[in-house]
Amino acid sequence: MGPSGAGKTSFINLASDSHLPVSSGLGSCTSDISISEPFVVEGQRVRLIDTPGFDDSYKSEGGVLTIVADFLAKEQGRRIRSILYLHRISDVRMTAAAKKNLQMFQRMVGASAFPNIIFVTTRWNEVNGLVAESRESELRSKAAYFKPMVEAGAQTMRYMRTPECTRTILRQALECSPVELAIQRQMVIEDKLIAED
Repeated sequence: MGPSGAGKTSFINLASDSHLPVSSGLGSCTSDISISEPFVVEGQRVRLIDTPGFDDSYKSEGGVLTIVADFLAKEQGRRIRSILYLHRISDVRMTAAAKKNLQMFQRMVGASAFPNIIFVTTRWNEVNGLVAESRESELRSKAAYFKPMVEAGAQTMRYMRTPECTRTILRQALECSPVELAIQRQMVIEDKLIAED
């Protein structure tokens, strides 16, 4: 998960040798749920789920949330091992929309799944190293950003767009125990509609 243009689809393609479409223009490309080809990491069969960004060029935030929620509802009984939230370290500031998206992400995942989150910062090659490290520190230490989730067990990792870096992140993700997300519980078990939240 994460905003459009953070590199979610590129990460999945590199990790799984899939060929999901990647945008080369200004508009977002992933408008629906896509699933990678199955592949093996540390002897475990893995599939990665690609989601539209909450700031999708063509869908509202509620529309994106509905797509994700509907997919998870259909996967009743299937638990997710880890949630990778990709964030561009090259962003000069955290916009109001980005903060809102992060809050929506927190509610969708739920506090019990915070230890299953890995914040993956991307585009390190586009920023001066000291500037990028300062931004990373701010993301981890401010309550409006990643801090509440990091304090509850979420991790942060840097992504350098190499196969080995991809595998390192996936190995870490596979150490998490399977979890049920808050939105799965609300839609499937408690039979709530998205509008009720």
